[in-house]
Amino acid sequence: MSSEVTLRDVPPEAFKAMLDFFYDGQLNEEIIDSGSLLLQLLLLADRFGVTFLHQECCKMLLECLSQDSVCPLLQVVSSIPSCRLVKETLQRRISMNFDYFISASTDFVLLDDTTFFNIIK
Repeated sequence: MSSEVTLRDVPPEAFKAMLDFFYDGQLNEEIIDSGSLLLQLLLLADRFGVTFLHQECCKMLLECLSQDSVCPLLQVVSSIPSCRLVKETLQRRISMNFDYFISASTDFVLLDDTTFFNIIK
């Protein structure tokens, strides 16, 4: 009935990127290069149930992964049930490079107990 829709807690840049994806069917370079925007877009895709966008975001996040981004990304995706495969991939990456993460990454200490246990296991 209204010509306006108010979306709370939705970053405008991420929403615009989602609309662009609806029209183009692909993620543009600006989104891919910006890890934080890509992560916000993943959260929006999960929130609104946009499966193909969700899959593309997960794929891009894993392709652009660096040693320094593993722990912060794991902290975020751990709370998203639909990101189970990404979570398992990140946990495996940490367990394979465990020495690096416990000595060089300060983000490692911020992981929750369950996630830490899964990595050790």
